[in-house]
Amino acid sequence: MSRWALPGYTELRELGSGGFGRVVLARDDVSGGIVAIKYLFTRRLGGDAFLAAFRDEARVLATLDSPYVTRLYGYVEEGDHAAIVMEAVDGGSLRAVLDEHGTTAPEAALAVLKGSLLGLAAAHAASVVHRDYKPANVLVRQDGQSKVADFGIAVRSGRPGAPAGTPSYMAPEQWEGGPADPATDVYAATCVLFECVTGRRPYEGDQAELRRAHVTAPVPLDELPEPMRPLVARGMAKDPADRPPGASAFVAELEEAARAAYGPDWERNGWKRLAEAVAGLAALLPLALLLGAATGGAGGTATGAGGAGAGGAGAGIAGTGGSTGPAVGGRLLGRTGVKVGAGVGGAIAAGVIGTVALLPHGRAHEQRPAPVAARTPFTISYGSVERAFTRPALTVEGRYVRVGGLPDPTLEQAVDRTLRLPLDQQLKRYESARQSDGATAGHPRVTTTIEIGLGGPRLLSARYRFTAHGAPLTPFDSGGSRAVTVDLVTGRRLRARDLLRDAVFTRSGLKDLERRIGAAAPGGALCGGEPKIDSIALRPEAIDTDDKDERALDLMPTKDGIEFDVVPPLLGYVWACADAVVTVPYDRISDLVRPEILALIRASAASPAPSPS
Repeated sequence: MSRWALPGYTELRELGSGGFGRVVLARDDVSGGIVAIKYLFTRRLGGDAFLAAFRDEARVLATLDSPYVTRLYGYVEEGDHAAIVMEAVDGGSLRAVLDEHGTTAPEAALAVLKGSLLGLAAAHAASVVHRDYKPANVLVRQDGQSKVADFGIAVRSGRPGAPAGTPSYMAPEQWEGGPADPATDVYAATCVLFECVTGRRPYEGDQAELRRAHVTAPVPLDELPEPMRPLVARGMAKDPADRPPGASAFVAELEEAARAAYGPDWERNGWKRLAEAVAGLAALLPLALLLGAATGGAGGTATGAGGAGAGGAGAGIAGTGGSTGPAVGGRLLGRTGVKVGAGVGGAIAAGVIGTVALLPHGRAHEQRPAPVAARTPFTISYGSVERAFTRPALTVEGRYVRVGGLPDPTLEQAVDRTLRLPLDQQLKRYESARQSDGATAGHPRVTTTIEIGLGGPRLLSARYRFTAHGAPLTPFDSGGSRAVTVDLVTGRRLRARDLLRDAVFTRSGLKDLERRIGAAAPGGALCGGEPKIDSIALRPEAIDTDDKDERALDLMPTKDGIEFDVVPPLLGYVWACADAVVTVPYDRISDLVRPEILALIRASAASPAPSPS
């Protein structure tokens, strides 16, 4: 009896197989894109009970869209069959790198950890805890950058459950059946950092010995370089409350420690070392080789030594969602061990499957998942509206940003509403201000211009500028600007507190922010270097507020840096100082920006494509 295969895809090569499924590299027959497909042996995984639980988790995890998370294209069911379609990553697992080289340089260890932590941060932002972070679930690309994969036993943050994970990396609360939260992933990530630098896991032994060590034994810090000891001590604290509260916070501490110990180029140096380490592995089965072999015609099978399903170094296409154990070959099974599954007396269940986006049940042949390249092109355009006021007369020639090509019409409408907010808010202000003003000679009008900071496909930011022509209203309404930033995947408007770290909104943090903005202004100071006439300190409520009378700072992320529209009089300068728009480059401000936001900025275009029309 022939095996079921997902219609619309041509299998190029089997990457691995085992008791829970098989993984293949395949070409989408419509778009030509290359994907990894994992076929699940659903009956062996518990049949309907497994599928019901898996669908529920898939709906949550399908929302994760980060360059640091292996992209999930779809989950398809047809009768008793199920398949996952995933991104094929040209590179290798961190497990394979460690198997081949034993250790990594400290800069490389910190760099690979940072990339995968940013993937975990995206999950934590969605209230999802991975619970099985380990070297086999970290994928290193050929450029040295990393992704996190395999959310197969992920849970909602704070949800209790039976012990689950991989014993060598399980946090104390996992062993004791307590609720998992983002600090649980921080512990596992720190264990991996320890292993990268020392060449061994923090604790060794059988399951009982590992439990005792993770719960009670001190962290063997003496084996680490001195600069990394405080970081590891914090990350592997026995009490979750003593660890960084999540991946985002851990990245902030990691960056600070790395810069202090290894200089400003630590991450670039780390990527270079990782790329060199992965090059020898990926050369065994590069994606380019498979693409070339597949051009011989439909059904052609690519060839190559090693690979994810081979018993060699575990190199090749890491497109299996981080599968471990039987699903990816003997060597990885021998090195990574098994996952502790829910069951009486610590029963073992190996090869838990990765997570995916959900597609309509039983419609695989009509609605199969397609690679991103096959989606409707994303577009940005301008709409216009003209508004006439009386008492006295004023004409507003308004423009606003709108988008097209988003996958969900409801999402697209929500994004468009958010993008139009600056214009709608300004129109309300004009209406209120004009009713209380006297008559104005001529034909006063206000025009709108728009500048795009980031043009998608992840973040879109825009600054609206309003220019008055013969329309003196109030000092604040005669001009000015307003920025808006929206996440095109969630439809959520990102405000200042979403973009900047919490520490910025403290007294010392705000003072530092104002100092950095001034240093980036023309001449190295706000207001041309004129001293303040009032000792007004920047307040959190004066940043990115919809109350224009109180707004001292308005900010917008761009590809080059964070752009601030500053109103100097609200910071204590003379009223003669005009508003100034100052861009602070990322090399001067990245430590104040949330790491997950920096990742989304990197995944966004500097200018829209196609250009606004």
